[in-house]
Amino acid sequence: MATKKISALTSLAQDSIDPAVDVLPINDTGSSETKKATAAAIVGKSIGALSATWNDALTTFTAIKFNVTDTASAAGSLLLDLQVGGTSQLKVEKDGGLNIGTSTMPAYTKVGVNGLLPTDSATTIAYLSNGTIPSGTTTSYSGFSSVATTQNAAFTLTSLYHYAASVGNITTGSRTPPTNQYGYYAASNLVGATNNYGFLHAIPSASGRWGFYGEGTAANHFTGATTFGAKLGYGTTAGVGGTVTQATSRTTGVTLNKVCGQITLVAGTLSGHEADEFVLTNSTIEAGDVVVVSIQSGLAAGTAKYYRVGVTAVGAGSCTISVGNIDNGTIPSTGTDTPVLNFAVIKAVAA
Repeated sequence: MATKKISALTSLAQDSIDPAVDVLPINDTGSSETKKATAAAIVGKSIGALSATWNDALTTFTAIKFNVTDTASAAGSLLLDLQVGGTSQLKVEKDGGLNIGTSTMPAYTKVGVNGLLPTDSATTIAYLSNGTIPSGTTTSYSGFSSVATTQNAAFTLTSLYHYAASVGNITTGSRTPPTNQYGYYAASNLVGATNNYGFLHAIPSASGRWGFYGEGTAANHFTGATTFGAKLGYGTTAGVGGTVTQATSRTTGVTLNKVCGQITLVAGTLSGHEADEFVLTNSTIEAGDVVVVSIQSGLAAGTAKYYRVGVTAVGAGSCTISVGNIDNGTIPSTGTDTPVLNFAVIKAVAA
């Protein structure tokens, strides 16, 4: 091989090294022997070609380690900057902050996902936790857990949010606003466990504590049954209410263990200035509750204005309902009527 000046030698980049033929002589001073070393062993390989074998269970291995002694550097200095076409896609800041995306995250953010997000099949997910829970996890699993601790310093924190939902610009310009927007969404397939909770709080009662606090003035809607305390509350789905028909006489008791419903009375008449009372046995009623009752239908023509219906007593598991006539004469004056009553149990306590 002809002698060449170093400046005239062919330059090798990391990803163009051929370990089989690109070698360097190494003078081993301990054995006075000249050995050879591949160029790859000296200058390394491209990151995509790196490999290692971890074969000792007692050894704690480290694949990549880069220790920076930071005596002076600009605030924006990076431990890692991965780019595509000269544009940063992932950056690790010197304080450990992680910035995923092409935008610069605010200085007060530790982990940021920003820039134009990907899309596939008309769907975008900014963050996905889709791991498999190992069989050794038998107590609990959290897809996301926020445990906040304040610094041991003299300062006052006004608000601490473990989860905060807000919105940027979704309406101006040529943007078409989304059809639906959800601050928190529990999907319909969040079922399958013995008990399934879309939202659960376990905060004990005390001054200044609220399990749910609706501060906004927007209306609240509950389609399904809603409980208050240990008893069933209101809702609009089938099964919340019920119906029952009285037997024998207007004083015969009825049983309906629902928080709302209809009671159909026995067909009959009612003398002037008289009233019939009957007991509604209902396991949802507690002594402090308010039971509201009204006439829905079933009255003979012209008699509705003379009827008075109300609850005269409330106890644990029952209430007494009175149906009275404030007219001088019997109603109806001819024939009979069959009043149908609506009732609802309003959950309440005295203190």
